[in-house]
Amino acid sequence: MELFECENGRLPYGVLPHKYDRFVAFTLPEGSFRKAAVDYMRKMATFEWTPLENCGTSLNKPNWKYTHNYEKGVTYRGLPYASSNRSFGDFLKNIEENGGKFRDLTSEEDAAKIHQNWWFWGVECNSSTDCAIQQFSPIANHVARQYMPSFKDEFIGILHGDVTVPEGATKTAYMIEASGEDKIFENYSLADMGDIIMHKNEDSGMCHVRMLTEKPHVEYKDGRIDPENSYLTCIEQTDSFDKTRTDGVLTTWRVDKKYPFAILLQKNYIAMTLEVYKTNKSIVPYLALDRLPKDEDLKKGRLFGIVSSDYPITYCYLKLFDKDGKQVNKVEYHERYGAFAVALAEYSDKLFCGVCPGEYKLVIEAGLHRGDATLYSGEFTYSGRE
Repeated sequence: MELFECENGRLPYGVLPHKYDRFVAFTLPEGSFRKAAVDYMRKMATFEWTPLENCGTSLNKPNWKYTHNYEKGVTYRGLPYASSNRSFGDFLKNIEENGGKFRDLTSEEDAAKIHQNWWFWGVECNSSTDCAIQQFSPIANHVARQYMPSFKDEFIGILHGDVTVPEGATKTAYMIEASGEDKIFENYSLADMGDIIMHKNEDSGMCHVRMLTEKPHVEYKDGRIDPENSYLTCIEQTDSFDKTRTDGVLTTWRVDKKYPFAILLQKNYIAMTLEVYKTNKSIVPYLALDRLPKDEDLKKGRLFGIVSSDYPITYCYLKLFDKDGKQVNKVEYHERYGAFAVALAEYSDKLFCGVCPGEYKLVIEAGLHRGDATLYSGEFTYSGRE
């Protein structure tokens, strides 16, 4: 779909679609960006899937440990909890390619590592909000420090109210201590649907991120905010299955959970919004390939061209099929927080490794959190590498 302008956005200045051999633009969400963020969080949280075979993920740090086991044939709700930051579209592609079931592709080598959850397919608390915000803005594409106002070069939000931020603060607790509870309760009360709340302790590495699903419920007592009866309603991805459920649903997500202001203060949360929510306008997401593969290059096992975007590229697949349609090789680009350009030449050796001369089809696919596209599909004759 070639869309260069829409009601709430346009392509970045200087991006000229005709300069690319393949250019795919995606629509921005219609209506409120706030609602779009929450709707996407709900989609990730309520999607049901079943493992093709037993699999699982774990983390084993001194102050943070968990193990999640997923059993063959059992239905789970919500994308798994993992730090690989896979897009929802990428997760669906895995299921589509494996007969309607999710197949864990974590290698034995990666599964044995202490940070095994970095390779298992899924999202965690911070990256889930990245996925949602990247429906309309590319700025949320980093670790949770992006919501920490004391890290000025990384902070992407706007704090509500009059919160004091001590220079170089490594804990949200320091901001709460410097501000006083009344200002923090006001901070919560000014938040809105789609906004973020977070607590963080940079010293220990512990943090958690939630997104509001509606406006705050605020009650007053003696002219002041009543923290016991005022609350925020949130959606979040967590590192534990919800054992409070009695309906048999197996999920690590909490949807529309209510948190009293008093508890949020105790847990050192602060609330923030985004500039894009004020304007409800943004840049249109696109995927582009500057030059399509040429037969004379593919014949010799060579790839050129750059896949690029104005939003973080969540994955890029190079798939090689034989004349019978059987996939003989697949090379994957995937980084936890994406990149804005992927050079295909870096993957030539791996793509053609062990491939015999013959007739083949190459397919190049790429994805953003906003959408996915096939950037190239073509047949060629491979004569072997020089």
